[in-house]
Amino acid sequence: MRLSEPARITPYVQTVPLPSRCALPGEICSVSGWGTTDSDHSNYSPRLKCITVPVVDDQTCVETFPEYLFWGTMVCAGQNNTDNCLSGSSTVMVCDGQLQGLKWFDHGCRDPAHPTVYSEMCMYNGWIKSMMENYAPDFQTTPETTLGSTKPPSL
Repeated sequence: MRLSEPARITPYVQTVPLPSRCALPGEICSVSGWGTTDSDHSNYSPRLKCITVPVVDDQTCVETFPEYLFWGTMVCAGQNNTDNCLSGSSTVMVCDGQLQGLKWFDHGCRDPAHPTVYSEMCMYNGWIKSMMENYAPDFQTTPETTLGSTKPPSL
C-alpha cells in the first residue's frame, strides 16, 4: 500500500518495523484486530482489540489445518479463547516490537482451541525491501509535510 502523502506519526499512529528474525514457538506476541474472542460471536467492539498469544509449533498447526496450508511461509499463534475469533484480514501479530504476521486464515470460532494462521513476515523481508526500493514514493519528505502541514515546501 502506498500513501498519497506521508503519514502523520502521533501517539496513536506509529510504525512497526519489519522483523529481523522469525517468531519462535512459545514466544508470546500481541495480536490486534477487530472482532470478538467469544465463541458465540458476541461483544463486538468498534475499538481495536489487542491480546497476547503464544506462537504455536509448525507440527501442531499442520495437524490442525492439513487441508488448508501451503507450508513454508506461514506461522500459527493462539490458543483456547484468544485470537481465533478476531474478524477481518487486517489482524496483525507483533512479537518483540516487530511485525511477525498478517492474518491469513482461521476457522472462525468453530473450535476455540484452534490457532490462527498468519503470513510469516520474516519470509517476505527481501521482497518488501525490493518493492520499497524499486517503487519509492514521488513526494519528498520535509519537516512541513511530515507534520501534516498543507504549506508547500520552500524551494
